[in-house]
Amino acid sequence: MYAENAYQPLLMNGLKAQGVVTLDGGGGGNFFRTALFKWQADILHFHWLHPYLLRRGRLASMIRATRFLAEVALLRLSGARIVWTVHNLVNHDQHLPGVERFFTRRFARMTNGIIVHSQDSLQAAQAAFQFAGGTLKAAIPQGSYAGHYPNEMTRAECRAKLQVDEDALVFLFLGRIEPYKGVTELIDCFKKIPGNVQLLIAGRVSGVGSLEQLRSAIDGAQNIRLFDRFIPDNELQIYFNAADVYVYPVRGILNSGSISLAMSFGLPCIAPRLGGISEMLGEDGGILFDPEQPNGLLDALKEAPQRRVELASIGRRNLARAREWTWEMVARRTRELYDECLVA
Repeated sequence: MYAENAYQPLLMNGLKAQGVVTLDGGGGGNFFRTALFKWQADILHFHWLHPYLLRRGRLASMIRATRFLAEVALLRLSGARIVWTVHNLVNHDQHLPGVERFFTRRFARMTNGIIVHSQDSLQAAQAAFQFAGGTLKAAIPQGSYAGHYPNEMTRAECRAKLQVDEDALVFLFLGRIEPYKGVTELIDCFKKIPGNVQLLIAGRVSGVGSLEQLRSAIDGAQNIRLFDRFIPDNELQIYFNAADVYVYPVRGILNSGSISLAMSFGLPCIAPRLGGISEMLGEDGGILFDPEQPNGLLDALKEAPQRRVELASIGRRNLARAREWTWEMVARRTRELYDECLVA
């Protein structure tokens, strides 16, 4: 389980309320002996697979992945059902994607149940991994974070805390800053936006040379501010409530917890028209851009000032939509899939 991400703890708590006994299975260690002799679980629910499949080198990865599939086969023979929530089509670092795809397809055919967060994601995952005909499938929305994090500070208080101009149109990117997320491109595009605009970039920077690259891209721009650190739960509201619009510049993604988080704070979003993001936001949740178009992100950024009077109402619609995705609903539908897998 990824402790910094609230997704899995909230899901586990929701499942407990549905009468499911849950165990934290870790993130890719040598789990086989524990799973077979200690947990003896009815359901083994996997999320991100690459920690179980990939190592640094190709040969080591192929050996580890082969072993993992053999372990899963033995666990199935012992009576365990295998459920997988498909979060991505490939690991974000693009590390050994061919090896990953080869073994992930074989794992997918061993599953009893598949969970995705949208119908678009289901189609993309089916095409990528070719699930077996008898595999049960469920499109369950990603749970909302509305009400989970502190959110009592006003916009004025948050802007004062960050020393942000009260009249500025403020764009925000918040989250772990990794190369695949396109933050450098966001900076380059943002510099072309005229007027009283500001860009806040908040999150821990990872990747060799990434911090230097970001600082070089900012190049002293006074209206772009980088907060290179992990943002704790109690400070999230400061950044989200200070902003007018959330920007997610990623050009290759299946689902996004960041979009769900921004919606949970009542922000409109600029995001790529990809996978489950389109379903999450709909046509009225912000400004969607075509990631295949070179100027897609730039055009979306330029559109935000033109629609400034609409942004607050768009954010309210996003919050209302996010509140529908309760963890009670998510857990109930997950439990229903578990039950189907057990009797299939």
